[in-house]
Amino acid sequence: MYNAQMFRRLGLTATTPNILTSCQLNADNVLGLYNPKGDGHCGWRASSVLLYNNEEHYNIVKELMRHTLLAHKEHYEHIFRKDGYKEKLATFSHTGRIAGQRFWFDALDCPRLLAEAYNRPVILYMVSYDPNIKNKSFTFLPIFSECQQWGIIIN
Repeated sequence: MYNAQMFRRLGLTATTPNILTSCQLNADNVLGLYNPKGDGHCGWRASSVLLYNNEEHYNIVKELMRHTLLAHKEHYEHIFRKDGYKEKLATFSHTGRIAGQRFWFDALDCPRLLAEAYNRPVILYMVSYDPNIKNKSFTFLPIFSECQQWGIIIN
């Protein structure tokens, strides 16, 4: 689905054996490491790279997620409660050049909305370099539409 040439164009850095070992990843499954622009939009940018092969389309990702939140308002108000729903809406509506922590791509709610917005599974792999903290992965599936045969987003 994704090729090495595309990742070279994106400026991947080489992986090192200690990173692969600490992340419990097989070197054959990793082309390299990608570090998106650190302006507070990095989670959105990483998603944009996987969806559009370009991190500059991160606002499209946010807008589609915002639309999903609005389209299923009753459901998401129930999940996030009214105040949490309003906070998520503010997060997806933020378009400033720099995003403070309040507007970051959070690890539990954003992948759920990303899966729904793009109608495909999203796997979030959380890596810790601390040997005392176990790496975790979470899988999010769209719930309002049928899953088609699309690639999986690993963020």
